[in-house]
Amino acid sequence: VIADMKAKYASVHPTLKWEVADVTDMRAVESRNFSVAVDKGTWDALPKTLSRKYLTELRRVLVESGRFICVTFSPPEISRRYFLEAGWPCEHHSVPNPHKDQLGDGLESSIKTLQVYVCKNEDSQEDPEEEDLQEALANLRRIAAQARGEL
Repeated sequence: VIADMKAKYASVHPTLKWEVADVTDMRAVESRNFSVAVDKGTWDALPKTLSRKYLTELRRVLVESGRFICVTFSPPEISRRYFLEAGWPCEHHSVPNPHKDQLGDGLESSIKTLQVYVCKNEDSQEDPEEEDLQEALANLRRIAAQARGEL
């Protein structure tokens, strides 16, 4: 998947980095190396006993103005507690799963809605990428509106 994504986006986003690492032990990754970390699926699969190690490593590899964007099925009453305990202030957004119509009626309602957490590295003093983040959030809101049939 990583090789495919590198190839797909190399000409569009030449500075975009795609990495593979153990999220609870990223010693091979330089500190303060990433502006944004995106998680789609890891948080759902990771035993919550390892969540503190994961969030600590994320804080280390993100720049001071960095963001952690977590797209998960985990509801706020579960995930938000872990983020706050680790010192991550987060915005929360519920987004209809764009594939919910293909999921069938017998599936849990929790997978019909995606939970998106945008967490700010608490060490952040400056925010030079706030405009980029706001644009990304606006795009996410547009996608959610389209999934709800509002656009």
